[in-house]
Amino acid sequence: EARRRRRRRRAAVATSTSYASYASGAGAFSRFGALAVVRGFIIASDARAMTTALFSHDGDDDERKYVFMYDDVLPGICEAIEGAEDSHYRFHAAACLRSALEKTRAATVATTATTAADAPPGALLERMAWIISTHWDEPLGQTVREIQACFECLLDIMTVTANGDEFLHRVARQILARPVEQKGRYLALRVLLSRIGATASLKTTTFFEDDFLRQTLSAMSETSIAPAASMMLGDLCAISLEESRGDVAAWRSWWMDDVMYIFQSGSARAQSALTTYVVPMLLKLDPMSAIELMKRIERDAGASAVVAILKVCRSLRMLDAESIALIKPLAAAAPDARHDDALATYEVPMKILEESSVSASTQTRLDVLELLCLDARKGAVTFPGTLELSLLRRMLPLNLRGCVFIFVRVRAFVFSWCDHSRAL
Repeated sequence: EARRRRRRRRAAVATSTSYASYASGAGAFSRFGALAVVRGFIIASDARAMTTALFSHDGDDDERKYVFMYDDVLPGICEAIEGAEDSHYRFHAAACLRSALEKTRAATVATTATTAADAPPGALLERMAWIISTHWDEPLGQTVREIQACFECLLDIMTVTANGDEFLHRVARQILARPVEQKGRYLALRVLLSRIGATASLKTTTFFEDDFLRQTLSAMSETSIAPAASMMLGDLCAISLEESRGDVAAWRSWWMDDVMYIFQSGSARAQSALTTYVVPMLLKLDPMSAIELMKRIERDAGASAVVAILKVCRSLRMLDAESIALIKPLAAAAPDARHDDALATYEVPMKILEESSVSASTQTRLDVLELLCLDARKGAVTFPGTLELSLLRRMLPLNLRGCVFIFVRVRAFVFSWCDHSRAL
């Protein structure tokens, strides 16, 4: 009896919600339901069928023909994103836009004979580019990933349009118009770099201002954008070095002055971001630049910057095993490295390390302590050599009082060394 009642209720519900056609029932969909249906339809449909011109408006052959993807699907998704009231709905709308753009890319980019009529209209491309550019700083990380995928698809589609270069320039100007403190600026630029290359970016004022690198390094004092900005700079530096065709001196001159500007600015947060993210990346690309950079820092930036660069060199295994003051950029050089480069070294005067070990700056003393006690393997504690012990003898009496944090670090290192000595 209970089963019969349940069957009757289900039949009643089915009768009350039945529709004469699918189109008549679509009006009852919720916002999320409509997005789900549209996305499923896009995924299941053939790319060429959705982007093929069907007929002319009003039967006039001179007018642009109707294309389902360009006249209905993409404009409707754009309206959904523009009218989204919460971040969760925007994520689903962005995912739907990604599916539509992937279908469009599959139909346009993969076709060798793509014409202006086959590509999306310019006004639609502009609209989608604007929507994407305004949602790079979404609070949900998954939404940002969808936006990034949409941007990559859009750039691929733009490359096959009649005015592809013009569109790319316009998008680049929109991105660069964003404040330097916004993370989305650097996420978008990283994607754009893979399309236009570093040479076009650096030598064309259409894309980058003359002080672009300096602005970016200064903005990295904000910890929220430092990782995104550093990844963009990493790609920019790697591509520009590759495109320099062996002119390493010109490549160094491009970034060296701006790096020195940050070290001379006095901003501790900017210098910390520089030595954490940027300098290691630059020295990995060009190990020999460590010597030139150290010479300039020693001359113009002060002892604290010297110690910071030595820490970076130690983390990259560029310091001599017997002396932490001796920089050997190509100590583990590849077999094809030039003999002169493999033997190149530079020794930092001990006076600088001695002055830094008793500096009035807490951070500088801590940097010296980490330089003395940490191996190239991050976090590894090593047995000290003669040079390290001589500097620690000066540091310990001055740091036992007044600075609890450094005292705790020193005490931990001393105890670990004592345990190691007993084991020996």
